[in-house]
Amino acid sequence: MSEQSQRNKEAWNYRAYEFWCKKHGKPQEYAARLLENRPNLINSRYVDYFKDVKDKRILNALGSNGRKAVPLCLLGAEVTIIDISEENKQYALELAHHANVELCYEIADFIEYQNDNLDEYYDIVFCEGGILHYFSDLDVFFKKVSRYLRTGGTLILNDFHPFRKIASTSTGTGGNYFDDEVRAYPVAYENQFDEMEQKDFPKCSLRFYQLGEIVTAVGQNRMHITELRELPKTGEETVLVSLL
Repeated sequence: MSEQSQRNKEAWNYRAYEFWCKKHGKPQEYAARLLENRPNLINSRYVDYFKDVKDKRILNALGSNGRKAVPLCLLGAEVTIIDISEENKQYALELAHHANVELCYEIADFIEYQNDNLDEYYDIVFCEGGILHYFSDLDVFFKKVSRYLRTGGTLILNDFHPFRKIASTSTGTGGNYFDDEVRAYPVAYENQFDEMEQKDFPKCSLRFYQLGEIVTAVGQNRMHITELRELPKTGEETVLVSLL
């Protein structure tokens, strides 16, 4: 495992389960809300891409606590998560259990994960919530994605807009769009805990990309872009959505 992945693993295995319970409630509570809200299981941002997923094979790369995977399971999809956090897995599998669905959850570094039986297996690879900054080499990441997709399969990628490097103070890039350093950053939920507790949190190791780097890495790995959407959202959460 790379040094970057090891740091991110340590960060995401520190009080993540506790955070998800604070944010969404206990898994059984969250599952009850999902079951009560079946007509609206899929976020409006993605609904056009998941109109008919029954019996589809979906890989939710870095799928975290299952908040996107479990709704897809409820719609009849076969979903696998590959993620580095045991605490995320605990929440996700408890959520799936209380929602009465099956979810496959593999604990692994996405880049290093090996399972030849999954080559060209998935109809959809779904990456959401901003994950590209966890990788220091996009070519290697998209090569892995391409390997898992069947011929004619689809990658749905929802990530932070690269303009965030200029507009946000939280990226540490000093407004330099072309900054390519791997830097230490607080894990995404650190600021949800008391200030005194925050000093104990391990840091993530992140690298933020330019739009050109993302598009080029996609094109060099047997994929073509069929849709590139830039969606407005308040604050620094503006996202880039690509359907490939």
